[in-house]
Formats: sequence, structure tokens, C-alpha cells
Amino acid sequence: MDQRIARLMVAGFIATLGQIAYAQMPPPHVPGTICFVAGGWCWSPVPGPPGGMCGCPTPWGWRQGILG
Repeated sequence: MDQRIARLMVAGFIATLGQIAYAQMPPPHVPGTICFVAGGWCWSPVPGPPGGMCGCPTPWGWRQGILG
């Protein structure tokens, strides 16, 4: 496969990752119970004030996020 085509395919895939993550918004929730991290979200094990620090397990390890 031509290098340019392969690079374009990878760039297109990476560009869609952000769109996929934003499409998976959580259902209506009590503020401070969802932890938003780069590329997704999880239910916070310890709710807190919106904008506070939190974390989520991901396939790439634990990621720091913000309560929403």
C-alpha cells in the first residue's frame, strides 16, 4: 500500500476518534457524578463538586479527568 494512502487512512481514523467519544454522552445525571476524561467518561466512584478532579480506568491505564 502506498505510504500516502496509509497515512491518510490513519489521519482520518484519528480525526473521527474525538467525534465518536463526544457522541457517547452519559444520560441525564446528578451534577458531579460523571468523570470526563480525554476520549470518554465514567461514573465517578466518589461524587464531588462539578469541575473537581476525578479519574477513570481506560484501556491505556488510569486517566485523570474533571467531574461534570
